[in-house]
Amino acid sequence: MDERLAQALVAAEIVTLEELAYVPMDELLAVRGASEDELQLFRKRAREHLLRDVMGRAPGDQDHA
Repeated sequence: MDERLAQALVAAEIVTLEELAYVPMDELLAVRGASEDELQLFRKRAREHLLRDVMGRAPGDQDHA
């Protein structure tokens, strides 16, 4: 994420990964200077990070079940 998008999210009071991952999409789309594609990508990455954190896995770990 570049600094421009990070500042736009903070200005919109979206400051945690949880908010980025789960705030309603219409609220994310109201962020000035952010494209829908960027928001979708970073929302997906935030959700993946949170899921890995809950599962206790590091990025790149594979499930060997």
